[in-house]
Amino acid sequence: MNDVLVEPVTPTHGWVADWFGRAFDRALIEWVSDVHADVDTAGPHAQGPIAASRREPVAWRGHEILCSPLDVQLSVCEARGLTAEAKAIRLFVGERP
Repeated sequence: MNDVLVEPVTPTHGWVADWFGRAFDRALIEWVSDVHADVDTAGPHAQGPIAASRREPVAWRGHEILCSPLDVQLSVCEARGLTAEAKAIRLFVGERP
């Protein structure tokens, strides 16, 4: 993803994971690695072990990428007050916002 890289994979400190990276190719693409096991104790978290255990494959440019399930992403958006994002997820899955 060097051609669309925004933030190279770098170590993080004091965050939910030890590594983070970001790219943009008509959509924001973020990835984390070595997520801390205790992240789920504070409520829903799209990168936590619970979400990781239920990752769903998404096809992208001939590749399969494992992503957090939409119901977890929706819970996170609602918990954080991200109403536009929650509405978009609800519309995508066919629910009324």
